[in-house]
Amino acid sequence: MKRFEYTFNAPPYSLHDMRVRFSVRGDSLTLVTEYGMTVTDGSGMTREGSVEFTGLDWDFCCAYILPSGGHCGVFTGEKLPLAELLQREPELRLDVMDEHFGYRSARFDGFADLGGELRELAVELFFNGGMAYLAPDED
Repeated sequence: MKRFEYTFNAPPYSLHDMRVRFSVRGDSLTLVTEYGMTVTDGSGMTREGSVEFTGLDWDFCCAYILPSGGHCGVFTGEKLPLAELLQREPELRLDVMDEHFGYRSARFDGFADLGGELRELAVELFFNGGMAYLAPDED
């Protein structure tokens, strides 16, 4: 049996503790930050930025909406296609707490105001194109 070691390479930027809005154009989705991204080498933050996903497979992009209690145990929630959530909540903002990346996939967990209530929200993306960070040039 062959053994393959996997070394996680941190992305150049993080959306942790950032508020993002969703911008859709065809099979592309851009998460646009309201006040920048954290530079993962520890050197600070950008003044603005976004993450662009291309070639989204909308059939497999979904959102999980949960109560915001944050406690373990039994809960109720809703799973729906991401496109439906974005139509229902066109001004959606997500306060990102966690980011997870896999093969042609990304997941962002956090909190959002949905229908006047603070809710826990997880957004799963599946894409056949690419993922790119867009950051301003250094001053």
